[in-house]
Amino acid sequence: MSLRTFYNQFVEALGRTFPNPIHIIWSDKNYLVGGCPFTTEQLTTALQQQGVPQEVIDKIIEVLPQKGSITLYPKSHITVLPSSQHYCLIGDWVILYPL
Repeated sequence: MSLRTFYNQFVEALGRTFPNPIHIIWSDKNYLVGGCPFTTEQLTTALQQQGVPQEVIDKIIEVLPQKGSITLYPKSHITVLPSSQHYCLIGDWVILYPL
């Protein structure tokens, strides 16, 4: 099984156990969440309302321009993680990076 196949199956399995991951895309200097554009301030406010700590939000804002997209999950919903180059664990949150 290729790494990409494993990763896709891994993310798919997460979606079955945690139905509402937060997927954020970096596009044209905007953050897209559910297809809607957000400024940095709007994204920060929206994530804070979801209970995401500022430290995690800061990391998301830092890595999104480099990674292109991330998917955010509470750590409690994940039992197996991919290799460390494909995620960042901060407190009780996991930021998954694309391959």
